[in-house]
Amino acid sequence: MNKEEFMSMADSFREEIGRWWLGIGIEYFDDYSMGCFYDKEDGKWKVYINNERARHHIRLATESEEEAFEELLSMVILNANANEGILRGMGDDRHFRIVRE
Repeated sequence: MNKEEFMSMADSFREEIGRWWLGIGIEYFDDYSMGCFYDKEDGKWKVYINNERARHHIRLATESEEEAFEELLSMVILNANANEGILRGMGDDRHFRIVRE
């Protein structure tokens, strides 16, 4: 899966991942954020996650865009399963944001 394919699916994650922010194409440092960006210095795609205390952790660094977005998708699915039902039906999407470059 590449960036465009991931972005075409991103809105479907809105209800599932609750308060998490998705940073697509940028490195984002706020609490409860995860994402993927291309680091020009290293020439690698990096997948990251920040917990509730904004502890920034690079989960994967790879030259493959597809591998990076597959890892991000697996993280989204994992968090969706963890948050299952918490926000469903509330009609409030302010807990979910997609931040794009």
